[in-house]
Amino acid sequence: MPEYFASLARSYNSLGAALEALGKTDLTIENLNKAIGIREKLVKDHPYAPDYAYELSRSYTSLGLTYGN
Repeated sequence: MPEYFASLARSYNSLGAALEALGKTDLTIENLNKAIGIREKLVKDHPYAPDYAYELSRSYTSLGLTYGN
């Protein structure tokens, strides 16, 4: 089941990136926060799976860059 949630988070992250390219900052932030919420749970539930932590850090980076623009 974690693969499903990892894929869902990836989809939210990708949607956020597409929305940012369209200049829709509020929707970008909303989707990145959804991805972060899912990824935080994955990291909590699977602390020895480094890919989940890495992807969480990427989502936080994307969110930070969105706020910086």
